[in-house]
Amino acid sequence: MSAAGPESSRPPGTLVLFSNTTPTEGNGSFVIFRRHLLPLVRAGWRLKLVSYFPPPAQTELFWEHIVLPLRKTLWPPANSRSHLLMRLRAKLLRAELRGRGVLAGPEPRVLLANLWDPQALLAAECARAGDGPLGVFFHDDEIRWNQGALPHRHLVWNRRTVVAASDRVWSVSDRLIEQLEPEQRPRCRVLRPIPTDLAWPAAGWQPHYATGVELGYAGKVYAGLWPLLARLADELGRQGGRLSLITDAAALAEAPVPPSRHLRLLPYFPRPEDSARWLRENCSALLVAHPRRADLPAGRWQILATSFPSKLTEYAQLGLPLVLFGDADSEFGSWALAHREFTLHTAADSAALREELDRLRQPASWQAAAAGTRLLAEAEFNPARIQAAFLADIEAMADRFPVSP
Repeated sequence: MSAAGPESSRPPGTLVLFSNTTPTEGNGSFVIFRRHLLPLVRAGWRLKLVSYFPPPAQTELFWEHIVLPLRKTLWPPANSRSHLLMRLRAKLLRAELRGRGVLAGPEPRVLLANLWDPQALLAAECARAGDGPLGVFFHDDEIRWNQGALPHRHLVWNRRTVVAASDRVWSVSDRLIEQLEPEQRPRCRVLRPIPTDLAWPAAGWQPHYATGVELGYAGKVYAGLWPLLARLADELGRQGGRLSLITDAAALAEAPVPPSRHLRLLPYFPRPEDSARWLRENCSALLVAHPRRADLPAGRWQILATSFPSKLTEYAQLGLPLVLFGDADSEFGSWALAHREFTLHTAADSAALREELDRLRQPASWQAAAAGTRLLAEAEFNPARIQAAFLADIEAMADRFPVSP
């Protein structure tokens, strides 16, 4: 099924994404934007991206890029301590877009923004002024993430203002929705991170899996995760296995854990698909680590309590057994506890983990675990299913756009 879906009967319109984050390959919102929006463009939707900055060099553009002025004569500065100045700047920026014809045209128009992006306030101003219905991505707790960097009063006001102007909010978790005001929650939909649609044959048992579990992970490694990974590598090594980590060069350079025969450290491959292919060809199971560790400092990494690991939806596509680490009192923990076929681990040296690693060295147990992963890919984390829900909202908003005769 195409992204627009063969059952789609309405003509495509225009999407205006207000974002300093471009829809490129990478981690987090970058790649999620790309996976949602590129199929729509291929199906005929026109995409405009409004940003303060030009696109990064060598970016594959599938959109019209509109760069906003940071300052013009007599414009007030951006001052997050003054809601009046922020609102005034948003009005001036909207007038700039109107003057350039960015918000013009006879076709239906849908506005998009990410709640943590500075451009979200401008998107809200345009939505309130009738330039189109607004859909907002709510991927993380942006208030906690920016605590200390921006005034708390501004962060709370910005969230309330943007969500109040929205027609639909796409949240990765129920716990994020619970942070919103009660009257705002009905316009929210839980939309899990969309994975790559990897149409690869199902992975099968290999005889060398019996020697030891080759556990793989590709993605961001924050500082507080290294002690867990080191203990996990040691536990795997005691059972004849190994942990392979694919992450960015900066994290590898700062890793407090040196490589060993039980721990293999690799830099990112050129594309996420390349990393996924390597994991599938070299590992017998995959690690999803999303722990909200008690020793993490208060602040940004505590967002793990309300976020949802994109690696879970991504790794489901590879068809290998999944080893899950997290905190029971979190969105991820609630998901794992509701799926009894999976075990949520909180420590790398527990009896439960040793038992699971031992089961993954046995053909029948490995195949049963892999079947559970494939079921996730076919149902709950099916990228076509996730995209269909997103498209249905986009089309519903476009249908409500007041097109002039």
